[in-house]
Amino acid sequence: MPRKMSTKQAIPPARGKPGDVLPVRIVVDPTEETPVYYANHAEVSLSPHEISVSFVRVPSKLSSSRTKDAQVSGSLTFEPTVQVVIPPTLLPGLIKAMTITKDQYEEKCANTADVVKVQTTQSPHLVPAKEILSAVYAQIQAMRALGKTQVGTAEIARALGIHVAEVERTVAALRTKGVRRR
Repeated sequence: MPRKMSTKQAIPPARGKPGDVLPVRIVVDPTEETPVYYANHAEVSLSPHEISVSFVRVPSKLSSSRTKDAQVSGSLTFEPTVQVVIPPTLLPGLIKAMTITKDQYEEKCANTADVVKVQTTQSPHLVPAKEILSAVYAQIQAMRALGKTQVGTAEIARALGIHVAEVERTVAALRTKGVRRR
């Protein structure tokens, strides 16, 4: 079970003068009845007064009709499982807390020196950088075998389900194998 997180805040007391604040520590203590939602995709949007995060569960395997729709349109549309709307003032603390949690996760669960995050249609997972290099090179070789002399990094990223930035870093490392960036 995740550990409880707490934050310090200043809250106006029920009675008092305007501007008075009551310093308190807010502790979040979920129960068995607290709703839990699984999501493997999130989309962030904003308005002048709020930040909205829509969480979606993308299935690991699409139905044949959804696959056909995706092939035709090039996109998939999902209704959010849950949408969380927060004030912009909450964002700096949330980013800090998530960064600390991510760092703790990487320190505890992964050797981050040779691991990169790969987003696929399934849940995100960790793949060693050496295997990313091999996969990118194999994809380029396969396209060359089909007679293609130029290929975009976005095309490779899409085919392998990884981020374009990761492909660009890998292509730079593949210069010794005759791969060059245009």
